[in-house]
Amino acid sequence: PNANIVGRSGWNEWQIPLSDFAGVNPSRVDTMVIGVGNSTNPTAGGMGIVYIDDVGFGRPATTQ
Repeated sequence: PNANIVGRSGWNEWQIPLSDFAGVNPSRVDTMVIGVGNSTNPTAGGMGIVYIDDVGFGRPATTQ
């Protein structure tokens, strides 16, 4: 994923391939965190608003 996407204006789609989760056992996932920046060295003080919308997993739902 490209962390610079948060600097773009307007709505942006960010798709993360399932292959990024290779080796993860989904039955052991208790919590999911969505963040921006360096996860190993987080820093406070960012500015602005990030809206998170339409988080999904798998295939898109079919419409009828």
